[in-house]
Amino acid sequence: MPAALDIDRGQVQMNVLTYGVREAARMMGLSEDTVATWSARGRWLQDAPKSVPPPPSMVQAVKASVVNPVDAFKNALNERGNKSRLNVAKGLGAAADSIAEMTGHEVLANSQDVKNVVGSLSTVHQWDQQGASVKMQLNLTAAQGQTIEAEVIQDAGAEELP
Repeated sequence: MPAALDIDRGQVQMNVLTYGVREAARMMGLSEDTVATWSARGRWLQDAPKSVPPPPSMVQAVKASVVNPVDAFKNALNERGNKSRLNVAKGLGAAADSIAEMTGHEVLANSQDVKNVVGSLSTVHQWDQQGASVKMQLNLTAAQGQTIEAEVIQDAGAEELP
């Protein structure tokens, strides 16, 4: 007969109550069947509470943020759309800066491109939905050698022009 094992069954019982039969057996280097047999004979788990809450010092607040696939897809599209809108706005801002540096004749020569840029800016920044607007009246009467004058009439609710 093999030599008796020098194992503290009280320690095994404590591990079984704390970690369960399988993990206690692994920790103590014993067969899971042996520990299960000892636990059944001693009724170690019979009187144990079914679930012991961990001490407050070990409890961490966990917020479950379960998002269904449809909402996740919508969120991804919105995020991508916002990023795209920002990138387009940056590019259109650079185009607007270029227009601001043009002379009047250059603006007139490139009027179709300027119109496209302004239309795109209006769409991206939703100018038609903001209410306040700047109205411009341009009176052009030119003959050879005469100058062209432009007058800006500002709406009461519009922002001040530079």
